[in-house]
Amino acid sequence: MNHHVSTEYSVGGIESRRCSLCESEMVLVRVTPARVGFNLQAFECVRCNHVDKVIAGADPLQSDVLGWLLGELRPPN
Repeated sequence: MNHHVSTEYSVGGIESRRCSLCESEMVLVRVTPARVGFNLQAFECVRCNHVDKVIAGADPLQSDVLGWLLGELRPPN
């Protein structure tokens, strides 16, 4: 089984994904805590069993993750 950890961050719900190797549909197979405010989502390809892992906000509606990811901090004027 091939594994790939993505540097993508997701702030919304679970999105459908396509395999980076064969372009087939991927399904969410596991969600585990990564660090405070974030989860690691594992997606597996239905055709070739390739696994992609994506770090996502644990609960974007109830965490401060959205503020950081959407640019709460601004450069000084």
